[in-house]
Amino acid sequence: ARDPLLMANAPALASRIVQSLGIKPDQFVVIQGGVAVLPAMEAIAIEAQRAGARTLTRITTERIARFRAAELPEQYLGRLPSRIDSTLIRDADFWIELPEVTDAGIYSRDVSETRLAKMRSSQGAWAALWAGKSARRLFVNLPQPSDTVGFAMSADAYRRAAWGALTADYREIARVGTTLQRALAGARRVRVTSPEGTDITFGLAADRAVVVDAGGVDAGTGPSATSSR
Repeated sequence: ARDPLLMANAPALASRIVQSLGIKPDQFVVIQGGVAVLPAMEAIAIEAQRAGARTLTRITTERIARFRAAELPEQYLGRLPSRIDSTLIRDADFWIELPEVTDAGIYSRDVSETRLAKMRSSQGAWAALWAGKSARRLFVNLPQPSDTVGFAMSADAYRRAAWGALTADYREIARVGTTLQRALAGARRVRVTSPEGTDITFGLAADRAVVVDAGGVDAGTGPSATSSR
């Protein structure tokens, strides 16, 4: 069954992604993910095309992912990038990735260390291929059922929290971040309290800049937004 939160929020999330990335006419956008997140992939492709971009959607199924991990003949594991892979990465302006499977354990469960090592053997070649390209890569970490395995949090609670973060008002987050940056710029001591009992006090070095990483990529804040003190 489709995640009702995914179905309800996919169009607005897609619009935000396309606007935040600043996708323009005739740019090439690759969208990659699994069947479970297909509604989000479709929505992103539609919004990118609405902006005039050209799109390519690449879909992986759980069965294919499991086959590659557990059954693909070993001589084909860890293949180097093909000519098609190199061309796509070279020509793409944006590469938007979403989860390919609902259970990440598919890639390693009951898979020998020898197979895992062979699967990882081409990582350096892929990294080198990406290093020389100008395409912007974005991973949209949509919540999956296996995300809470091993944690004291229900999958439903995590799913609601994750979608709350994905659909938050990032311009408001950026505004709050900028406000905090200005307040901290002239501060020498900070005290943090909360209704839950948090009470921490710490000092700020006079020669350190205040760095803000809050809001969307188009909101004027991020790792490069600093204020000297």
